[in-house]
Amino acid sequence: MSKKRRKKRRSRRKTVSRLPQQLLAGLGEAEALMQRKRWSEAAQVLTDLDRRYPDRVEVLTNLVNTYYELNDIRRYEAVCRRLLKITPNDPDLTLMLAGAYMTNLRPALALRTFRRFLDRWPDHERADDARQTLAELEARIDQILVDMGLPGEDGLELAALHEEAQSLMEQGDYSQARRVEEQLLSRRPDFAPALNNLSQIHFVGGRVDQAIATAQRVLAFDPDNFHALSNLTRYLCLSGRVDEAKEWAERLKAVESEAVDVWVKKAEALSYLGDDQGVLDAFAGAEEAGHLKPSLGDPLLYHLAAVAAMRLGREDDARRHWRQASKLAPGLDLVRDNLADLRRPVGERHAPWAFSFANWVSEKAIRDLAAQLKSVPHQEEGAASRAAQRYLRQHPEIASLVPLLLDRGDPEGRGFALRLAQMAKTPEMLVALRDFALSQRGPDEMRMEAARVASEAGLMPAGPVRLWVQGKWREILLMGFELHSEPLWEHPPQVEKWLTEATSAVERGEADRAERLIQRALEVEPDAPDLLTNLAIACGLQGRQQEAEAILRQTLERHPDDVFARTALAHLCLIMGETDEAEALLEPLLSRQRFHFSEFGAFCDVQIELFLAQGNRDAARSWLDVWATVDPEHPAIRRWRKRLRKPSLLQRLFGRRPRRRRVKKKPRIAGYREGDVVRVRPGTVCPDAPELDISGWQGRVTDLTWAEDDTEPVIGLAWDSLSLRAMPAWFIEDSEHKGLDWSRIYLELDQIEPAEPRDTEQDVAQAQREIEASFWWFGIGPEGENIQAVVNSAADNTDEWQVMLAWEKHLRQSLRLPFEAEVDEFQERGPLQAGDRLTVLGIEDVDELYGILVSCRKGRQRYTFPLADLAAVDENSPNAQRIHEYRVWFANR
Repeated sequence: MSKKRRKKRRSRRKTVSRLPQQLLAGLGEAEALMQRKRWSEAAQVLTDLDRRYPDRVEVLTNLVNTYYELNDIRRYEAVCRRLLKITPNDPDLTLMLAGAYMTNLRPALALRTFRRFLDRWPDHERADDARQTLAELEARIDQILVDMGLPGEDGLELAALHEEAQSLMEQGDYSQARRVEEQLLSRRPDFAPALNNLSQIHFVGGRVDQAIATAQRVLAFDPDNFHALSNLTRYLCLSGRVDEAKEWAERLKAVESEAVDVWVKKAEALSYLGDDQGVLDAFAGAEEAGHLKPSLGDPLLYHLAAVAAMRLGREDDARRHWRQASKLAPGLDLVRDNLADLRRPVGERHAPWAFSFANWVSEKAIRDLAAQLKSVPHQEEGAASRAAQRYLRQHPEIASLVPLLLDRGDPEGRGFALRLAQMAKTPEMLVALRDFALSQRGPDEMRMEAARVASEAGLMPAGPVRLWVQGKWREILLMGFELHSEPLWEHPPQVEKWLTEATSAVERGEADRAERLIQRALEVEPDAPDLLTNLAIACGLQGRQQEAEAILRQTLERHPDDVFARTALAHLCLIMGETDEAEALLEPLLSRQRFHFSEFGAFCDVQIELFLAQGNRDAARSWLDVWATVDPEHPAIRRWRKRLRKPSLLQRLFGRRPRRRRVKKKPRIAGYREGDVVRVRPGTVCPDAPELDISGWQGRVTDLTWAEDDTEPVIGLAWDSLSLRAMPAWFIEDSEHKGLDWSRIYLELDQIEPAEPRDTEQDVAQAQREIEASFWWFGIGPEGENIQAVVNSAADNTDEWQVMLAWEKHLRQSLRLPFEAEVDEFQERGPLQAGDRLTVLGIEDVDELYGILVSCRKGRQRYTFPLADLAAVDENSPNAQRIHEYRVWFANR
């Protein structure tokens, strides 16, 4: 293909000073990206400029260069055609277009364009090269025309018409493409390639019956036409006739052809049907036929094979295929977007997907849904559901597509299907949601939401359900409960005041003052269950466990439906090692239909404690996932996430002894009980850091255990607040890096001795909070160190708002603006959806709920959008790393 001469071209098309200011700024941004070889970003900027300032030579010249570098020769051809209309006397551009036609397998158009070039510029410096290429093409053109099915004197003219229609279709000009193909068909009515194109034009235009009929017209005289078979399979699938589509797909699989594109047409049709093995068989067929050589390899075929391999669990193969597709076509959005999605945490991924949402659902169908919902009165209960059901009756094909989009759609398509199914709630849609919930496709959050809706409809199995969570199958108990925020109790103002002060006193570690305040409140309302439960908690915090237990049992006897009394008593049972009783206390709550948010939090908290006591960490994580889904702002979520991600310290201390497998628990060992205060004897060093002398440190007994082949027990301690505050920073940081819990330790009996308490458990909790704020993020590696540095720069690193302000300051100083970003979080509503690309212009504000808000632009529209829902397009840029660190903090704060 002819090479372009960018320097010469640019020198003759200088930017004039009277260009609009925004166009100048956009061109400057694009050229800066091009200089840094960030071609995909440059293409996005230039495409946006082209929409705003169409047919500007300055924009199109840069765009044609960018597409060349991306090896996107089809778009390169389209821009060359547009430029040549504006500047028809440019010989270099004419030669470039001829080369593009050659690369895109349009020999008739290439021949015509080379001839025009030589007729007009016979003395051009590249004329000899053009003559040689033309001679080679003229020597082969007769056979090419015969192979195309267009022999005869008018064959070249008709071939040029057909190739012109193909080019117009790729540019999206379907109406003109239709006119050109109909002109050809008026002279050759059985020319199959033109009929195949015409059928696709009908389908895009919403004329589905005509599309199907045209494809069948081809198959009537050419039964093995793989283009028609592939197209027909796709049309039937997308129009809801999936069983028919599968029958035609079997015929397509059996077709044998030496054509290079037979394999990609097979893979394309089978990808819509979800026939992953069939796609890989087509890929293997192309490989065996030698059609994957660099000069023949189709990037779309590599992409479809990657998707099929990924869906079958062969991730290494998938990534290898995607890498090859990227080499062949660096600008292929489907490849780039799938690979970007795979960099997300396993529980947040949509990948893989073969096609974008636009390939599944027509614009008309989407407009019809928007029109239906627009007319819905928001105040009328059930109106949206009725509108969705009405829409599905008008578009029955969409009902068939919903399960397909949930299984193999892109983020936009899967989100569309989920929202529509949730609104409609027809039996068919509820079954689709159930099947999606039980699958491995899509993000955990979307499947959990589908499971919730299906469970409420009574479609999920009773008891624990096996769901795919965080990349593993886990048993999760789905509860069809309702959460509310209505007041649970109404107290007289003075009682409410005492209770509020008592709660604050507990948080400050002043349990004795809290008890006095609650006692005063009980004089007014002696049988209020919330007051009695809080009294029990205050007693327990002062070490009066038996008294606390008695109060809770009496409260539960008088108020058996009180969630807080029941969960508090279960928690106390767990402290005393009575796991069976704790489980029995919690069992009635499993069938409860309605919870206050705070009740549900208390229930989840103690349920997770129970599973940990039983050694079932997977079940504990599953409950935490459910809790985080329905009440993600609960302050205990972060604490539990940290605790559940850490390995057991006992396992780390004794993990190298292969015979230690079972651990037995006893309520008392060598005179010690859980909660007793002990001191470390002189001369004792930390087992994980021998250079650290822990002599004299104090803590409270938490575990009394030994392994089955030990003669001496192991004592678990939780350090008191004075020991925590004396702990060296290097030790805490090292523990976080290694995933060890610095707040606890296991020692042998001869390493401890009894001691007197010197603080309260509230003092311990406060010390832990302060230390965690300064060191917690070190546990996630190098990026955690950067996050921790920002957190520690806050005026008060225990105050979330102050840390948010620290992030704002940090990002204002470090982000390089403007930059390109992509919405990569599912959006319930609004003009911006997952997959949209934006230009971020700057930080605009900070919001308590949404975090840092940025000003951004999409096309001509400006928006304010949460930075936490954006990812930088250039994944290797400093901006990408800084935004990622902020998002990690924001999601886990």
